Amino acid sequence: MGLSLREIKSYLQQEDGENLNALLEAQLDRAEEMMERLRCRKALLTEMFSDMPRYFNTPNKLRVARTYRNLFIKIGLFATDKDYQRMYEALQKGDPKLRSYRALYQIIYSQYIEDAKAERRGVEAHG
Repeated sequence: MGLSLREIKSYLQQEDGENLNALLEAQLDRAEEMMERLRCRKALLTEMFSDMPRYFNTPNKLRVARTYRNLFIKIGLFATDKDYQRMYEALQKGDPKLRSYRALYQIIYSQYIEDAKAERRGVEAHG
């Protein structure tokens, strides 16, 4: 999480610029770390979907993987790290009745709609 405005204001009032800079640098490092994890999860899913017979060895697993691959392609522009994590976990656990798929689909698209509505109102939502 980021620094709150109250924390930034208190650091500025104390004229403790070095401490504030250190906190901001730590925050930047955490953001870069999160982006790296996102790239890793997305790369792992891409690898799994590019060689599906290797990772999904039964006809039912292959059918489920194709369904998830189609979702992966659709959500590529607005998915979050958490979405990719959920998708990876659902594929690892197995989802023969696609319950996790339907829940993930609902979560992703409802979040997308919320963000679009907030953007229309001029408010930033979900980071």
